[in-house]
Amino acid sequence: MTFFEKKNKPGIIIQARMESKRFPGKMIKKLSGKTVIEHIIERLKNCKSILEIILAIPNNKKNLKFVKIAKRLNIKYFLGSENNLVKRYYDAAKEFNIDPIVRFPGDNIIPEPKEIDRIVRHNLKQKKNVFSSNITPFLNSGYPDGIGAEVFNFYLLEKIIKKKLSKRNKEHVHINFIDYKSGKSANSKLCSVSTINCPKKYSRPEYTFDINYRNQYVIFKKMYTELYKKNKFFEVKDAIKWMDKNYEKLLSQFN
Repeated sequence: MTFFEKKNKPGIIIQARMESKRFPGKMIKKLSGKTVIEHIIERLKNCKSILEIILAIPNNKKNLKFVKIAKRLNIKYFLGSENNLVKRYYDAAKEFNIDPIVRFPGDNIIPEPKEIDRIVRHNLKQKKNVFSSNITPFLNSGYPDGIGAEVFNFYLLEKIIKKKLSKRNKEHVHINFIDYKSGKSANSKLCSVSTINCPKKYSRPEYTFDINYRNQYVIFKKMYTELYKKNKFFEVKDAIKWMDKNYEKLLSQFN
């Protein structure tokens, strides 16, 4: 028996693409013998609050590799807009009847299922339209960047999709709802924003666990080599201990 009501169908939509400007193809780079996106899906399958996992990718030949990965790992996939991520999310959520939507980027290398479950439960308890997030530290939540997720209902996407959005707003779903720098709603008439507090055992907001650049990939590749072979589902606290011990030394190699 799960905690959510029958009318709710929480689903994770993972956004992924090959055409990253800063580090192209990063999501199919290998960590301990598996691609980044495979590790992410492997960990997300341990979420207890989720009824569906969907890999949402641009509908072009460059991204067909992700279709093969989705089929092999037995999750759903959706081929959608290449340049309008908001529309890709909207169409994917509509196709699979997802509500609320749990947004997760395909380059955040160690999603923590327990914390994703916590933010989903938190969001479902809200009495009004709320954008909830523990994917990055804001409002002094204490979270490391990249281990949690963003949760919002389909109604909010319906409102956004009808607007004339700028190129940037089309490319970044979250900025339509939240200004992370201020910790405030991007549109208070549309929704409020909320978060939860990070457990003290891994409350380290100075750390980032996503891959934007090649040097980050090199560091996380070393981390996975050591931690994954010991425990396939190593915890965030293990990653933080490893970072405390190795990060500065490894980072100095790139300076």
